[in-house]
Amino acid sequence: MRLHGFCTRRYLDEVVLTELRAGWAKGGRPREAFEIGGRRLHRHRPDGRDGRQDVRVGAYAVAFYGSTPAYWPVLEVHGFHDLGRKLNVMSKTGQWTR
Repeated sequence: MRLHGFCTRRYLDEVVLTELRAGWAKGGRPREAFEIGGRRLHRHRPDGRDGRQDVRVGAYAVAFYGSTPAYWPVLEVHGFHDLGRKLNVMSKTGQWTR
């Protein structure tokens, strides 16, 4: 299973793994038969260099994916029920830098 970069640890624990466990049980397959991996949208710089550009890139990625209805369940797990809709409107009116 390859996770999308917009998948948070909380969404993984509360939603994805719950669904996977149900599927594994239904199919009679052990958890050990599956590998789960993914990538991050943003990371902090351990080398101490200025990471402002990284933060801007990360924020843009979150805004982009957050504006897309298919990713709203991730926002909702974190209590940001209205944020996706707001980002969607902003994206449609060209407010990407905001």
